[in-house]
Amino acid sequence: MSAAAADRARVYWALGGLYCLIAAALLAAVPSETFVRHAADAGSWINPAYGLASGLGFVDPAAPETPLTERPPGYPAFVAAAMTLADDGYPALVVAVQLAILLATAALIARWAEEEGAGLGPLAFGLAAFNPNSFGAAFYVQSETLFALTTALAAYLLIRFARHPGLSLGAGLGAALGAAALIRPEGQVLLAAAVLGAPVLALAARGRTPWRRLGAGLLVCLAVGGATTAPWMARNAALGEGWRMTGQGNTTYYLWGAATQLEMIAEGVGGAEAEARMQAAQRRTAEAYEGDWAVLSEAERQVVLRDAALEKILDYPVGVILRNVTMATLQFLGGGGAGRLFILAGEPQAAPFAFMQRTEESDYLDAVTGALQEADAFLILIWVAALSYVAATRILGLVGIYRMVRAGRWDLLLLLSGAILFFALIFPFYGLSRFRLPVEFAFVLLAAFGALGGRCGSARSAQA
Repeated sequence: MSAAAADRARVYWALGGLYCLIAAALLAAVPSETFVRHAADAGSWINPAYGLASGLGFVDPAAPETPLTERPPGYPAFVAAAMTLADDGYPALVVAVQLAILLATAALIARWAEEEGAGLGPLAFGLAAFNPNSFGAAFYVQSETLFALTTALAAYLLIRFARHPGLSLGAGLGAALGAAALIRPEGQVLLAAAVLGAPVLALAARGRTPWRRLGAGLLVCLAVGGATTAPWMARNAALGEGWRMTGQGNTTYYLWGAATQLEMIAEGVGGAEAEARMQAAQRRTAEAYEGDWAVLSEAERQVVLRDAALEKILDYPVGVILRNVTMATLQFLGGGGAGRLFILAGEPQAAPFAFMQRTEESDYLDAVTGALQEADAFLILIWVAALSYVAATRILGLVGIYRMVRAGRWDLLLLLSGAILFFALIFPFYGLSRFRLPVEFAFVLLAAFGALGGRCGSARSAQA
């Protein structure tokens, strides 16, 4: 081992040890019920997990006669395994494993960064492991941490495949994408995006691409990804939901939530009032339906409500829609995830969204200002640290983009920017920082390249 490699190894061990100490201290100090009570959409993941753990199948034990279709099976199966092993202590076990998964994701990102340029690995590892957004999210029973591992792995395999196509890489890419689709509904779009994007990345790599091998590898990728996801889609199709990883209700829920956000902006009302108005609009849709609403299946009802939500969204002025999308994009790019850290510190009411619910504030920036005015010095320090991380990585990321252009790393730049754009566009009305978790790897790699990428070689040297 060279002296430089030995130095890097010592940095990895020091950062990993510090991470484990902090994670273990918080895991011991925070009450385990916090990991479930404040998790995003916890019931939609935990109810089917209880069904699986109790041997009833993918159902809510309170209504075992009705199969659930709201979520893919991957994360509930993960939680169900923890329930089987730890019974009522499952939240702490889930969080402990998720903290290990985050560390593994950081190691993967570090390896990728080191392959792109010698010396980038330790910085990328530290940025990924101590990202406030990712670290805070790992403490809750929600699917993003596991999903982020699969998206980072899929992106890593995709660029390797585009540079050096082959059947084994194609199979690995298909497996990673299939796993992502089994964990979160967004993953069902990634397989198509990867298949369409691989030839573009191969062209951007500026190397001699063996197109036959690339085509064969993509067929293997499709076969493996399809074989991974087809059984679950067939199950949902048999339940009347169509060939989808999640039921129609998932899309309907999201669209009415988007209409709620627009109502808050257009009318200046709080979240509770806007949500009540959307519920009333859904009731009116059912009452006005030209036909017998009672004879429709649940999936058919959700399709009608989905179409009504789209009409509702398009009824808002363009200015309101643009304002919502602009604010959501800024929150997606700039949110630090401090709210989840506030909860770990025992102050859940200090989070901006909790402030919005408590005061019926309709503007998120005003909610941030109001929450900070009520916060003590320690919470403000957490918020400053989280925001400083975001500001530093975004500035370095811009430098990284410049350096990638100068070095001709077009394939890497296209992949990272495309990944960020993809996850920003699929949630255009929601500016939650947790929706950025699956693509944090891209921000980390851009920042690492911005900080140290000047020492990296050209595109040809990266592909050697």
